[in-house]
Order: sequence, then structure tokens, then C-alpha cells
Amino acid sequence: MDPGPTLLLAETLPEMTWRLGREASGGVGSSTGCPTERVQQIVRVVWAGGVTTVNNEEPGELERSAYSVTVQNADGSTTEVTPFALGDLEDNDYSHELCLDTADIPVSVSFPAGYLTDPNNGLNPATSVEVIQR
Repeated sequence: MDPGPTLLLAETLPEMTWRLGREASGGVGSSTGCPTERVQQIVRVVWAGGVTTVNNEEPGELERSAYSVTVQNADGSTTEVTPFALGDLEDNDYSHELCLDTADIPVSVSFPAGYLTDPNNGLNPATSVEVIQR
């Protein structure tokens, strides 16, 4: 069996492109946005292949808490943070928006093995990618 989906890209989204507070209407092409409060920045991650949970559902709290974003603090040290919310769900695509409540610079995103599947039901391996600053 082929390996499951991996992270291909992570990029910060310019604030002028944020669409906060969107709620999915349930149809194809609908999606959710990061909440209207607490957001200091958004990192979009792109997966190789559409991803769902092992139960064929959209990612939720378990998957949100599995994401780890390494950020660089003002003093140059790094810290691991977890997104406080996920956006860009329920639209059948390959990306998620990681809603962050820190202004520290995101440098990489990682995700552990075994949480998400691709259309061929391959489980994701542990995966990470550097963040591109936009």
C-alpha cells in the first residue's frame, strides 16, 4: 500500500486575505474560517491528497491538537504551539488554516502519524514542513 498523505506546503496568509468567522453551509465548496477573535496570524497547510479522519469525517479537535507549529520568539529561541482552531474545513480540498494566537514567527509545522487518511485510505506518516512567510 502506498504511504498516506504528507504535508506539502505551509505558508503564512497575509491579513488582507483572511476570511474570519465563515461558517460552512454544508454544500460542496463551503468552508469554515478561523474565529473572529484571538487570531494573530493564520498558517495555511497543504496536504498531498485530500484528507479526512479515519472515520471519513472532517478533522476536529483531536486533529487540531495534533498539529504542532514551531515559532521563533523575539529573543531567537523557539517554542512549540498548537493552533487554537482549524479553518478551511468542509470544502473537500487539501488544505487547513491553522489559527494561531501568537505573533511569534512560525518556522515549521509538524503532524504525527496515523490521524488522517487520503482517498485511498492510506494513513498519514509523521510529516513536517517549513513555513513560507508571505
